[in-house]
Amino acid sequence: MKLQFLLTEKDYIEFNIYHMNHSPTYKKAIFFQRYILSLVYLILPFFFAQTSTIPLKFWLIPFIIVWLLWVLFYKKYSHRRSLRYIRQMIKEGKVGNSLGKITIELNDKGIIETTDNGESKTKWNGIDKLGESKDYFFLYMDSLKAYIVPKRCFVNDEEKEEFVNKIKSNLSKLIL
Repeated sequence: MKLQFLLTEKDYIEFNIYHMNHSPTYKKAIFFQRYILSLVYLILPFFFAQTSTIPLKFWLIPFIIVWLLWVLFYKKYSHRRSLRYIRQMIKEGKVGNSLGKITIELNDKGIIETTDNGESKTKWNGIDKLGESKDYFFLYMDSLKAYIVPKRCFVNDEEKEEFVNKIKSNLSKLIL
């Protein structure tokens, strides 16, 4: 089975969004930064009240407000900051051969990806898992690297099903 498509900046960004939403490591980091680190905002008023003449309640109110804002908006802020960084990497050309015309061929041995800059081969045992979003399939080779396959490259639903079945059958052979 051979697929040809143009991988765009939007496709690369969508992969990163998918990854952020499904990565246990990313979720743990966001949880830690959002809740655990923000507890400092609730501890500082007690310290300031001890070292100043201003009563605790006057310290608590602004710090609780800041803590609530942090907890409510940190995830969205972090997500936006990550996307800005990804766009900057794309603009600076730091995503390598990831964008442009791509040909992906699935055969009995594995996956062959051909770009304008060369060819890479991955055996089936080098594929970790298959991820799927509304518009994409992601063939993960490790926790950060994946083949991005836009669903728009399939001629029809039968071809898409054939693709999924081929991937799943080859991945299940590795598990058995």
